[in-house]
Amino acid sequence: MLLALTILAMVVPAWYDRHMNIPILIVMLLLGHVLGDFYFQRRCAEDKKRTFLPWLLLHWAVYSAGIIMALGSLVKFGGVEFSRNLLWIFLFVSISHLAVDFCNILYRENSGRSLTIDQAAHLVSIFIAYMIWGNSLEISSFLYEFSGKLTIALGLLIIMRPVGLWIESLNVWPLKQLAQSPDDMCDAHEDALQKDVSRIIGYLERIIMYFLLLSGQYSAIGLVVAAKSIARFPEINNKNSWLQANYYIVGTFLSLVAVISVSVVLGFVP
Repeated sequence: MLLALTILAMVVPAWYDRHMNIPILIVMLLLGHVLGDFYFQRRCAEDKKRTFLPWLLLHWAVYSAGIIMALGSLVKFGGVEFSRNLLWIFLFVSISHLAVDFCNILYRENSGRSLTIDQAAHLVSIFIAYMIWGNSLEISSFLYEFSGKLTIALGLLIIMRPVGLWIESLNVWPLKQLAQSPDDMCDAHEDALQKDVSRIIGYLERIIMYFLLLSGQYSAIGLVVAAKSIARFPEINNKNSWLQANYYIVGTFLSLVAVISVSVVLGFVP
């Protein structure tokens, strides 16, 4: 996800400026995309849509609802009149999302690379819709007053579940398999509990880093990374668990890179 955002920012410099907010229509569409693709969907549906067509169509319907909410907010709070342009934006973003997900099923790979390509294609389709039909839309100044807060909310949503799923999808490393002991592999309940706890810790550390970046407290971020490293120090010294400890530290630095990348792309870090 963060790589997709970075690529998008690099290839469309005409509208991207680190010292300016991203256009409010882009922010609203991205909010609809993130909510519809990640937060309105159950985790089990994400796996089932890859093998069962009705689940893919259900995923598409829920995603389309997220885009409708985003465009509906523009009509309700942005003073945008309902027009063919809004309809074309919805149809293009929605149908292209279904097409990309269907191609992803044919590709039959569930990895970090697949997720990155998938999200990059979705973001490109959103940008194309904006360039073709969104430039002519007139949005009231009322909604622009909240553009900064909406962008902050967008960044917060991105660094939580999308970035978390992206980090979890990097399962091609031998480090991940080696970090699991035979006992961990046998105890499914304990393994699931450990994943849930690790996911919550990842959410919390990214949220802390994110708001430290927004407040300009860059040096304090080092304390967060150091605190987690110190917590893993006894395991690093233990020959039986040092590999697992290093795996979690790698995850911490991936979280740090993700938060910084998202903050830079959204214009919060000069």
